[in-house]
Amino acid sequence: MNDFPVDVNNLTDQATRLEVAFDSRLVDVWLAVFNSQVDFGDNSQALGWFLRMAYLRGYEDALSEDQPGGLFEELGVKPPKRASTPSKRGSK
Repeated sequence: MNDFPVDVNNLTDQATRLEVAFDSRLVDVWLAVFNSQVDFGDNSQALGWFLRMAYLRGYEDALSEDQPGGLFEELGVKPPKRASTPSKRGSK
């Protein structure tokens, strides 16, 4: 069973749709990278910072969607199943 949300057999078309949908949403992250005073000489640190900011941006977008899962539907991607009970991170 493949739970990966993107059909890897049709990756070219889906990659183009993902680029169009996500690149415009990451403009503020890219601007922060290029305008920052941080020395990104170590590319691994820059990549880590960018990925964390992009992930945070994704959470922000998900919380502000008019219809939950709307972006998945727009992209023709199967949305993940929601957990039946919310998990509490960091609690034991």
